[in-house]
Amino acid sequence: MRKRKHGVDAIKGALTDLTSGLKTASEGATFGVTTSTIYKWQQCYDLYGLKCFRNKSTNSAYSKEFKLTVVKEYMQGGSSLRDLCLKHNISDGSVL
Repeated sequence: MRKRKHGVDAIKGALTDLTSGLKTASEGATFGVTTSTIYKWQQCYDLYGLKCFRNKSTNSAYSKEFKLTVVKEYMQGGSSLRDLCLKHNISDGSVL
């Protein structure tokens, strides 16, 4: 089973602190992650709730056709790679 570096409760606490006024940079420093990771956590939480932080028993597998569809969507413009990954629940752009 894949295990996250930060547990669900810790991530939820970080996001709660963030919404109560703490700065992203200081929150990231507390958890040893970058500001962009904090933003990614926030966006994922906004879309999927806490289920996006649960440990998975296996890595996700994506078909070639699915990956090509997402890449074509990216090439058409209008959405960033990060936004498309969030939209399609892909962990990272490097998966494509």
